[in-house]
Parts: sequence; C-alpha cells; structure tokens
Amino acid sequence: MKNFTKIIFFASIFLLLFSACEEEDNNIEALENWMLSEATLDYPETDASIVLERENRDDVIRFEWEKPTSERDYLITYEWLLDKADGDFSEPLLMQKSADNGLSLFVEVPYFKIDQALENAGIPPSESASTKWAVRATSVSKTSMTASSVVFTRFDSQGPPPTLYLGGNATEAGNDIEAALYMKRLQMGDGTETNVFEIYSSLTGGETYNFYSTTNDDARVFTAEGETITSGSEGIVAPESGEYRITVDFDAEKLSLYKIDYWSVVGNVIKDGWGGDEPLAYQGNGVWESSVQFLDADPGDTDKRFIFRANGDWGQVLKQINGSQNELALEATKDDLGIAIDDIRLMELKKYKVRITLNGEGYVYELLEDTSSGETPEKLFLFADGSMSAEFTKSGDAFSYEFLDLDPSVNYILNSENDGTGISYTIAGTIGESSKTGDNISESVTLQSGNASLPVNKSQAYQLVVDFAAENLTWKYYNFKLFHWDDWDGRQELTMDYTGNFTWEITTYLDAGKNSKFITPWDYQMGGADPAALNGDLVSNGGEDINNVSESGSYKVTMVLDSKFAAGTYSFVKQ
Repeated sequence: MKNFTKIIFFASIFLLLFSACEEEDNNIEALENWMLSEATLDYPETDASIVLERENRDDVIRFEWEKPTSERDYLITYEWLLDKADGDFSEPLLMQKSADNGLSLFVEVPYFKIDQALENAGIPPSESASTKWAVRATSVSKTSMTASSVVFTRFDSQGPPPTLYLGGNATEAGNDIEAALYMKRLQMGDGTETNVFEIYSSLTGGETYNFYSTTNDDARVFTAEGETITSGSEGIVAPESGEYRITVDFDAEKLSLYKIDYWSVVGNVIKDGWGGDEPLAYQGNGVWESSVQFLDADPGDTDKRFIFRANGDWGQVLKQINGSQNELALEATKDDLGIAIDDIRLMELKKYKVRITLNGEGYVYELLEDTSSGETPEKLFLFADGSMSAEFTKSGDAFSYEFLDLDPSVNYILNSENDGTGISYTIAGTIGESSKTGDNISESVTLQSGNASLPVNKSQAYQLVVDFAAENLTWKYYNFKLFHWDDWDGRQELTMDYTGNFTWEITTYLDAGKNSKFITPWDYQMGGADPAALNGDLVSNGGEDINNVSESGSYKVTMVLDSKFAAGTYSFVKQ
C-alpha cells in the first residue's frame, strides 16, 4: 500500500511539471505573437535647422515623440540615437536613454554634446551637417525604430577644453578612457589659467596615444599632425620608449615632447657639490625617487641648497616657487608665467628619500627621512618574543641562517647585540608573502632600521639572508613532496603540509609494494636508513627508497627534519 501511494505521489508531481512546461511554452508563444508599432516623432520637426551656440553650450535640445501602439500592455523603454544622414544607426554618433531611465517620451541633449559628436565625425566649426535622429522602442523581445532628419550648424569655434587627459596603448593608463591621466593646466602667478596643459609620464615606443577632454565616451578627442594639435581620434604614434614631458599648447596649437632620461639632485649638499649629480629613479605616474645622502660639500658656504635638473641640462631646471611649501616650477617658464622661484634650502644634513611628483595634481618635492639599514654591524641576532633565538653567520656584508621555524603569531626582531641593546632592524614587506608557486619560494624585501617586528605571513621553515650592502632581506622556503611510485615516470608527487617545528605531514592513499621518498625537487631528497620500516631515520640526499607499505590504504605520513635539513625521521601510520 505504501509503494502504491508513492507511485501516485510521483505521478502527480510529473503531471504538474509537464503542465507547467506546456504553459510556459504557450506563454513564450504568446509573447511573440503581437505587434509593436513605431513611435511618432514630434519635435524637432522633419528637416529642422538648429544652430548650436558656443556661448550657450550647456543649453539643451528637447527631442519628443509619442508612445507607439502595442497589442500588449508590456513596459516600453526608449533610446534616442543620432547618426549621419547616410548612417544606419549601427554606429551612431550619439546614443542615450530617454529620461526616467528610458521610460519617458523625450530626451534633452546639451548643445556641446551634439557639437562634440559632429566634431568627432569630422565636421569643421561653423559648418552645417545633415543628420538624422531616431527613437528605438523596446518591449520585452520586440523593437521598433523610426527616424527623422535634422540639420545642425556647429559652434563657430571650439576653443580649448577646460580639462585634458592623456590615454592610449602607449601610456601608463592604457586604452581605458576612464583611467586616462589628468594633465596639469599651467597657471600664471596670479592664478589665471593658461591654455597650456602638461604631464610627465612614460610612453611605449610604436604604440599610440590621444588627448581627451574628459574620461567618458562624450570626450572631445585630439590628435596631432606632426607638431600641430588638432581634433581627431587617429592615434599619435609614440617615439622611442621612455619618460617624457608632454605639453599641449592650444594657443599655439602645438604638441611638444621632451624626453627625460633622468632627473637628478644638484647642489652644495651632495657629493662633488654643484658639479655632482645624484640621479632619481622613475617610479611611475610622474614620480621620481631615490635615497640621497646629503652632506656638506662646500663647508665655506652656510647656505645649504639644491635644485632638480633633467638630463644634466642647465636649461631644464626645477626650483621651488617662492612662498610655497614645496611646489616646483621650471626655471625656463618663470618669466612667461610671471612667477618667482629659488633654490631649495636644506635645514638638516642627513640621508633622505628624495621624491618629486610631476603630474596633473601638481609639481611638488618631498624629503622623507631614510630609515635604511646603514652600515653593516659586526653581528646579527634574531629575537623571538623578546628572547634571543638565533645568531646569524656573517660573510662580508651579508648574514645568513640555514633554516628557522617562523610562526606568524610570534614577534621577531633583528638586533646587532645578543642582549637586544644594539641597533634593531626591520623590513618593508612580509616574510612568506608571495604570488609565486613551485617547489621553492623566495622573495627579497627591503631592509631598514627600526624596532618593528618582522611580519611573517605563514608558518614555514625559512632560510634567511640579510644583506646590508643590498639593503634587503631574502627569505626562502621549500615545499616538500612525498613521491610514491612503481613506475618512476608515472609517479605521484604529493605535496605535504608544514605544521611547524620542522614537521611536514600528509594523509593520503598509498599502494602496497610501491616506493616512497621525501623530495623537494631537486634540492633535497630524503631516503630511508631502513627501507622496510614504517618508522625510521632519514638520510639527506641519500638513503634508500622506502618500500614499507604492505597493505594498501590511507596513511598519515610525517617527516621531521633538523634545522639544517641534514637528517630527520619519518613515520607511516595506517588510518
């Protein structure tokens, strides 16, 4: 009786599902079997002539239409499109939803957007262009579209844009217009804006770039014919790869590029004084930075000062704008801009990270005290939670330790004295943090003086090398695998988990009669002293293949090594 009841129940479910599918098919058919007419276009009237006025660039033109006829009471949304007179709207000059997110029977389009679209289509200022506008109505899966002609007369002149951006495959921003780089608009000393835009950035030779008035699809696009800046979307081919000062002067309609091989610090506070040169390294996004040791290069001159110079060229000098905290300007432009500049004064002689930032947000310099590691100490010790745990071995300017069991929960400090009273060192980075994969993982992080603990990302047995000459700490760890095979070419390489205290474990299925060995290809190989034992000693880079599994099944396999990976023990425990 119970089985009969179950049969009736499942049959009922099947009939319900079948009925639902049949009803769904009928609904789909019903959706397709109706008509949606075209919208009736009301304003502007057909062949209307509209003059776009630059002085009223933000005024709008309202395009209106009547709701199309539909045989179903489904929601209808609308898109407005503008195209050339001979276009088919597949690539319209402009397109936007109607008001209220596509529900209203009108759109309002500013003069400047239409003028911009016509400029991008190659229509010169003051000239008229025959176009057509259309409304595309969409309801569920139905669409309809109708169009009307209209003549627009462009602005009498375009004028420079209020903002300018650099973008394209040749630039640091890439081809995404939303990521285009903001260019600095130069100002006179009284704050009056000029029509000159500038940026310091890198270009990739052979790739192309353009200038944009905004970072959206409505942007005016500028190209160059030789050194002449002009409207147009054809990409400008970048010269050889490198860093450049890129200047766009709309008054002169000129594009200028000056290649920056290097910026450097020059003054009576660096080695060799005013005849010296301390180069800065490019960091990207208009930033140059390096560590510079400031010293008294001219003891007879109490006015300690410096400037920035490009390519060793005295005609390309940056100095501080008078009255500013840290703003810079080119000496060559000070008269044209009506500004006063001077050398940068230095109050304290010591090691600084010197940074100049030359991008659209402004031209500034920064002096950041350099906390790099300095001179090489005589000894180096590692402290764990306040207790000395290891003394490194010194070789020249580098200290090393074979393997250290490091745990993220422990505070580690490097110090030059075994009682912790010497100079402490830390790192700008994290031990064990890497995107690399493989059998051994290694990274270098910057070494610097400081009392902060060494950040550790994951528990591992690490090799550490602390190099004071290179001012870095290099860490490395190995991923051990249990090799299991009958036929070597068909072997299994089973990655083990590090559980701390020089211990690796894995629980896995093993086949009887097959060989095993602990390997981190191919730096360390651990064979057994007694190959038939389930528990035994390991021989580093030696020993025999372990053949100790007489019964196939799941085993917990554990390997424990000494701190030099010179010897260890293992165990196989059937689960």
